[in-house]
Amino acid sequence: CGVHSDVGGGEPADDETPDRALSDITLAWMMSKAAALGLRFDSEVRQQYALPLDPKFALDTLHSSWNPLWGFPKARVIADDASIADSVVIRCQHLDGWQPKNLKLVDGAPAPGYQIERVVSAPAAALTAGR
Repeated sequence: CGVHSDVGGGEPADDETPDRALSDITLAWMMSKAAALGLRFDSEVRQQYALPLDPKFALDTLHSSWNPLWGFPKARVIADDASIADSVVIRCQHLDGWQPKNLKLVDGAPAPGYQIERVVSAPAAALTAGR
């Protein structure tokens, strides 16, 4: 289970990776969707979070800070045809042991039914054929 700031932005980069943070992927995606609906951003900030981002962001640390007082976390159901970020493909293929239990995987990558949405410039080795 990750921290909300990993998902929506706000988690700082790690000391080992000061120039990137996993949360920047989702923040950039949200800004892109909001801008498409007419929300305006400072041009320098918008450029900093322009999609696609560098694939190194996908390999940053996922922070875990679950507390028993919050109740027990539940994995959400992900539909077989859901849209998922290409950063998920990169994490599955390049981080040993990172395989979310609520995703259907084939040979360590998301199953073919998922719609892969481009949010990072994925290295060629991380892409699954036909995606």
